[in-house]
Amino acid sequence: MVLRLAAHLFVQLIVKYLKLYCIFAVHLFYHKKLKKKNTMGRTLQALLFSLTLTLALSTSAFGLNGGEVPLIPIAVQYSDDIQVYPNPAVDYIMISENEAVKEVWIYNILGNRVRTYNAEADKRYDVRDLPRGMYVIRLVDGNSNLVTTRRINKINP
Repeated sequence: MVLRLAAHLFVQLIVKYLKLYCIFAVHLFYHKKLKKKNTMGRTLQALLFSLTLTLALSTSAFGLNGGEVPLIPIAVQYSDDIQVYPNPAVDYIMISENEAVKEVWIYNILGNRVRTYNAEADKRYDVRDLPRGMYVIRLVDGNSNLVTTRRINKINP
């Protein structure tokens, strides 16, 4: 498990540096292109593009996207064994036992958090009043680090 976590963190580090390299390469490309055609409109256009790209990629690379969960989540433990059931759900969902999970966050398809529950063993999480549709279940630890994400479908009888 320690090797899996180390490999996961190594991959995240590589992804961060690749994104930063892409930012630098695009910026350098536009800077060289501007030297050939130095007009004020092109300068402002390239500067705006470069700034937008830099902001978008650097915030996603470092998880500073203003959201509750970073775009590159840090997994507390390898969590392929965590199950959210029944799927599709009618009245409730349950989560297989896992000591790392401290909270259950339920998001609708638009990305709005619609429910927050404290995780407990053998607890039924009520979803009967949620509208029919697809939902994302984010299971987090005590420090709000993402443990895993699962998708469920909510149906009405």
